[in-house]
Amino acid sequence: MKIIIGWTGKSGRGLAELLQDWLLRVIQASDPILMNIGEQSSKSLITLDEDSEESCFGILCLTPENHDDHGILFEAGVMSNLLPDERISGLLLNLDEEDICRPLQRFPLVNTSREGMRKLLYSINEVRGNKAVAQEVLEDTFDIFWSRFEGSINELEENTIKPEKPTKKASESETGIAKDSVMIEMLATVRALEKKLQQASFEKSATDDIKPEKPQPFQESIVSLVRKMAEKEYSEEDIIKFLKNIGIPDSYSRYTVHKTLGTGVHMELHKKTF
Repeated sequence: MKIIIGWTGKSGRGLAELLQDWLLRVIQASDPILMNIGEQSSKSLITLDEDSEESCFGILCLTPENHDDHGILFEAGVMSNLLPDERISGLLLNLDEEDICRPLQRFPLVNTSREGMRKLLYSINEVRGNKAVAQEVLEDTFDIFWSRFEGSINELEENTIKPEKPTKKASESETGIAKDSVMIEMLATVRALEKKLQQASFEKSATDDIKPEKPQPFQESIVSLVRKMAEKEYSEEDIIKFLKNIGIPDSYSRYTVHKTLGTGVHMELHKKTF
């Protein structure tokens, strides 16, 4: 079973490495893979053609250092587009749920306490379906390896500074969270179109541009998404990058952004599709 453990920052890396070692011991059939967010993406690690959703689980290591980091928020959106929300968990180090911004709160959140880690372990085991470890065996294994993990996690917590609670003057927009939050929330709409996206075909023209064969409702949804992101002051390149990360080809992404925002030169090849 493939378990993607996303991390960024020094404390995030420490938490991810401890988690990887622990999972290898308590679920020996698991394959926990560390993913340095910013250098890797779950999109490259989870290939739905090869790995069914049932065999994959995603964990985001959230610490005071990275919980509102742009990379974490963006990767949460990418991961959400690949896996159902219940197969993604946020693991909190020296954080409370109230410290986590709203888009990440859509996923199950657990802390590094004994009960929190047991909950995470059971969630992972449940995903394994008929290959799940018997509950009594899992519980015994958990107890055997807990003390070692607890000692290491306590040491990491002592070396990780807890976040200061924001004052009333520090709004979401001032901390940069609001803008990133909007992007992740938009994925809820995109995920509803996921099946259509997977079934859609794109044909290359002689100029290597990609002609979308999409039903009108899909086109309208993408256009609406572009407009909303533009209203939140995302640049054209940021919007194009976002569309590409959810599986829309570069040529179609650029054409849609330029046409919707009234910029760039529209190609005759695409006109008949709108």
